[in-house]
Amino acid sequence: MGSMAPFGEGLPYATRAVTIARQRGLLSVLPMALWAQANALVSLGRFNVARSAAEEGVRLASDFGHRSGARWNLTIVALLAALRAADSAV
Repeated sequence: MGSMAPFGEGLPYATRAVTIARQRGLLSVLPMALWAQANALVSLGRFNVARSAAEEGVRLASDFGHRSGARWNLTIVALLAALRAADSAV
């Protein structure tokens, strides 16, 4: 396992948090749960799914004025854009 493994190990918990937040309509929690899920997915190299989760987190957070949720998810979107740019530069 690499140095990012601890984040990936949190995927089941983050996914459960996303599921519960969706089921209960916890719109104040869902953007941060999506961020945690996206973060775990990035560490596992699952970039496309991570991007989808983070972009959903940005949309939801922005729609409901959850500025910190939008910013945290934007960090994942930006990270993935940087990784894509670095990969295409090779």
